[in-house]
Amino acid sequence: SKCCKVAIGSDANTKIGTNVKWLWDNHPEILISGVAALLALLYIFLFTNNGTCAVLYHGISQRTLFGDQKIVMLVAAKEKSMKEVGVMESTPTFKIRGNNVKIIESPSQFYEQLIVLVSQSCYRIALCSLYIGTGEMERDLIASLRKAMNEKGSLKVDILLDFNRARRGNENSCTMLSSLKHDFDHRVNVALFHSPMLRGPLKKLLSERVNEILGVQHMKVYLFDNFVLISGSAYIRANLSHDYFTRRQDRYILIESADLANFYFDLIHAVSELSFQLNIDSEIILSPSCSDHPFLGSRSRYCELLNAKLKAVLSKWSQLHSLTTDEDDDTIVMPVVQFGAIGLFADREIINLIINNPSPSELFMATGYFNLAPCYVNALFESEKSCNLMIASPEANGFHGAEGFSGYVPDIYKNFAESFYRRMINKNVLNRLQLFEYKRDDWTFHAKGIWLKKYSDNKVNASVIGSTNFGYRSLNRDLETQIINLQRNVICSFIIVQHLKDLLLRLAIVRCPCAVDPQHLRICDGVADIIARSGVNENSSSLSSVPMTINKCLAQKNGV
Repeated sequence: SKCCKVAIGSDANTKIGTNVKWLWDNHPEILISGVAALLALLYIFLFTNNGTCAVLYHGISQRTLFGDQKIVMLVAAKEKSMKEVGVMESTPTFKIRGNNVKIIESPSQFYEQLIVLVSQSCYRIALCSLYIGTGEMERDLIASLRKAMNEKGSLKVDILLDFNRARRGNENSCTMLSSLKHDFDHRVNVALFHSPMLRGPLKKLLSERVNEILGVQHMKVYLFDNFVLISGSAYIRANLSHDYFTRRQDRYILIESADLANFYFDLIHAVSELSFQLNIDSEIILSPSCSDHPFLGSRSRYCELLNAKLKAVLSKWSQLHSLTTDEDDDTIVMPVVQFGAIGLFADREIINLIINNPSPSELFMATGYFNLAPCYVNALFESEKSCNLMIASPEANGFHGAEGFSGYVPDIYKNFAESFYRRMINKNVLNRLQLFEYKRDDWTFHAKGIWLKKYSDNKVNASVIGSTNFGYRSLNRDLETQIINLQRNVICSFIIVQHLKDLLLRLAIVRCPCAVDPQHLRICDGVADIIARSGVNENSSSLSSVPMTINKCLAQKNGV
């Protein structure tokens, strides 16, 4: 019997060793974070009385658990040694008229615009999102799709969602869309993208919520004939859902451009061909065009196949479309696709170029989930320009008030902000790098993106809008897209400046907590309060005096 026990123990140890080796080879950050989580749990039990749930949740969902640079370097070195499947070689560039760019200011206007565009579309609609919610507003949206298809026999609809997120719960995106697919079989295509990173033991062990940390389809772009509507959102409580349509501060831009729309249709079709499909019988089947299974087959072969598909679309449009010399085409848009899991890193390269732009300019950067990837942190600290980071306050975090582990997430991101501020102090960059929090009663903050404003003409000359949160997941795990907008159009630039100012008026500057008080120290009620007390004209389109005014008020308040 002893021999038997030893044999069984040996088999068990062999299996454990095999699983650990597989985890290290494929997902080293998960293994490291798991060990770090256990150490953190031990630390809490021995030295603190803080919430254990927050650490457990954080340990499996965030790579930089303590902001420990040794962990960051270890994972970076490991991933660098892994085979990278292709690199981004080109980015399509389109020149359009600035008058064809429209900024949508509120979530309710975004929803109204969706309904109008659906009703006006004649031959094609494509909705690319993480998921579609199940509330009344979402049902009305699907009803508007049905009505449009009944009225226009040539209209076709393509929908691309994330495989796991769209199937979560008894009532989900697939159940919402099944009748539409059943009634308009060949005119409706519902594709569900499954990340090749979620496979093996992790797919079986991780819960529905937690498995999203390994990667999702995170692109947010909606196409209607020749109109492109792009927005950004987070991965739990956003996208085409009721909260997103009513009280979620995000960014939305509508562009009329046949070439840009054609590019995104090609991109959506390319991803859909390597995804699962919802059929007429409400079954989920793998697309016939996909020769390698996303999570049961070879990961390297699937990644190579997807890499080739996406690069073919990017290469086609970078070669087909040349910049025109039409004087009316005064705005350049560059759609950027990022999927680090297959070696596409164009987003990272372009954002670093914007941050390190040598021209005299001021940078504004916003994200609803503040946990910047190390490459962006380093770029911000090394840059010499004035930088303003806009983040969600704990009350404006999308997880605020959530049940279970999720309810601890706002405090986790608050700790990230505090840790970042301490680094700002250590790097001695407080004279040019500032941190702002968004707070608005009953609203959540997801206005992610970048604005680059030149001092010479006091206009926003470049802006970035899309789905990325600028974190590790966005960089390495999620399928993302953004639009780089370079404009010379006076009206377009003015509108973008006004939109940026509207965001600033809802912000409050925060200071790093001291050892005595571990809470955020609010220096003022908000930038609007500073502007009002300083006599700055809020109706002015110029923002050049805002940072100077803020610094002046801070100096007075702190006795500097």
